[in-house]
Amino acid sequence: MSAYSWPGIGLTEGNIINLIMLSFGLENREWITQKSRKIGYVIPRQVLMTCLVDYLGYSVTAAAAVCGKDHATGTHARMVIHQTLIFDRDYKDRVNRVLDECNRIYNALKEERKTND
Repeated sequence: MSAYSWPGIGLTEGNIINLIMLSFGLENREWITQKSRKIGYVIPRQVLMTCLVDYLGYSVTAAAAVCGKDHATGTHARMVIHQTLIFDRDYKDRVNRVLDECNRIYNALKEERKTND
């Protein structure tokens, strides 16, 4: 478990999923493992994989497995999200909302941990 994923607070897999659901207007968690290639499900899955790797320290293989995908899909997801931030106006704000909140929590927990050491 990551040092930044304390149960009940902060940055956890469940909290990241909830942030994504709020940001993308998703009502249930079916999008995580759904086979659909609709962009409304694909982008949130790619954000999830990216956040799990970047903020919780999951390997690309482990992050992809959460979504029922393989490591190649996880690697592709991270690349696509970074391209989305540059080129896709429609999803850029939603993706940034999730990444900014994860980053804010991650940094706050990191700082709190530093002051407690």
